[in-house]
This record gives sequence, C-alpha cells and structure tokens, in this order.
Amino acid sequence: MKQRIGKNNAKPFKRLKGALSMLLNIHGFDGHCWNTKYEFLKKNFPEENIVSLQLDYAAESPDEVMERLRKAIAENQRPEESLRIVGSSLGGFFAYCLNASYGAAAVLINPSLLPFITLKGFHDVDTELCRWYAEFMAEYLYKADLSKITALLAEDDELLDHSYTRVILSGARLYTITGGHRPEITGETARLLRESLRR
Repeated sequence: MKQRIGKNNAKPFKRLKGALSMLLNIHGFDGHCWNTKYEFLKKNFPEENIVSLQLDYAAESPDEVMERLRKAIAENQRPEESLRIVGSSLGGFFAYCLNASYGAAAVLINPSLLPFITLKGFHDVDTELCRWYAEFMAEYLYKADLSKITALLAEDDELLDHSYTRVILSGARLYTITGGHRPEITGETARLLRESLRR
C-alpha cells in the first residue's frame, strides 16, 4: 500500500478552517495516488496532513476499497484534525460515501456516482464487480450531508453525463468547469478547489 503524508515547515498562504485538517485524496479508476490533485494539495496546503492511497479498483470490491480508506483515516487522522476529502471520478464516489459516513467536507471532481453503469460502459470491468457496486451504492445513496459537498463538473466531460450527478447532488454546491474528465488543476478550477477547501 502506497501512502504519503505531506507535511513541511513552509508557511501556506491560507490555513484551512479549524486547527488542522487531514486531507484525503482519492484518485479515480486507473489513476495514481500522486495525481495532479495530490500535487495541488501538497503545494497549496503544505502544513496540512495529506494522505493519498494507491487503489486498485479492478482487483478490489467496493467494500475492500472502503475498508482501506477507513483504515487510512483511523491510522492518520490526529485527534485535533478535521477530515476533508478530495475525490476524482470513481474517487469522487468514495468521497461521497465517506461524507455520508463521517459527515466530512468533500470536494468531488467529475464524480462517477453511478459506477455500476459507468465502469461497465467505459472500462469493461467484470459484471460481478458492477453488481457489487450497485449493492454498495444502495447503502449510501441520498445519505450524504450535501451541505458539506462541493462538486466541480466539467461541461466537456467526455466520459460522464453529469445530468444525473446534478440530480443526486441537488442541494450541494455545484460548479461548472472545463477541461474534460481529467482537468488540469489550474486557473478557475484551481481557484474553486482552493476556496472549497477553505470553507
């Protein structure tokens, strides 16, 4: 299991709300724990406790992924720290589920909130895995604290139709961005991510 905790003595331009935060970064399918979101967090919030796991979604059930994320939180979150989550694509799905479990603030970037459909449609994964995701999603759908969720949705996302995302996240803060399914974290997207994590 690959895991990083970002911490150094550099002074950030703005501390996150609260004494300290554990920032959990969750990458998407076929993604990497040291993705552009991790690099963004490390650069912009260097005093915060940044944790990013390498996940193999094709080889693990959603219950196994969730257990690894819960274990990472239990092992890395300090008593004085609030929990904040950044999740991309399938990682956004798990960020949604963790928000439902912990009430944690979460920023979802092009989240795949119906993975039992999108995984089969775009990644040709095993049907059994899609069935597991359908059963798993039933435990969390519409149970999230939407007041603590921000979603950045690309209008030019080539993989996901965010019309259903907007229905599921109705009541959350929703922002339209550009850059496709895996946008660069620059410009307006970077500004929105920074401001969302400051709340």
